[in-house]
Amino acid sequence: MMPTLVVFAAMLPGLMIYETVETANVLTWFGFVVCLSSATIQLIADKQIHDFRATHPGQYCNVGLWKHGRHPNYFGEVQFWWGIWIMYASLNGFNWFICCPIAMTALFLGISIPLMEKRQLKNKPGYAEYRKKTRILI
Repeated sequence: MMPTLVVFAAMLPGLMIYETVETANVLTWFGFVVCLSSATIQLIADKQIHDFRATHPGQYCNVGLWKHGRHPNYFGEVQFWWGIWIMYASLNGFNWFICCPIAMTALFLGISIPLMEKRQLKNKPGYAEYRKKTRILI
């Protein structure tokens, strides 16, 4: 249910762009590239952690993107929301819709990541040391 809601919410700015009479501009395409790169980051991060867990059960992942950030998949998700907003703002201007990517960033930094960190510290030996050496996001 949640992925469906997320996809629907992500499509709303696209629908607004489609309904406008204006054409896409450089900033619109930049937002699209931000979204595309964020989806790529998430795909790579998820593949890396999946492969790592298959060969190193019970350990924390510290290879690939995970070597540079403890939550690259969350970074990709946050970046995706900013890309959507950039596309929207490129045609409709800076308005209250900025609250959407700000809220998503705050939710990840204030809730999702702290909960994951707490679980990782409890379940993964050596995670505290990894945490000292590695940024939260890329």
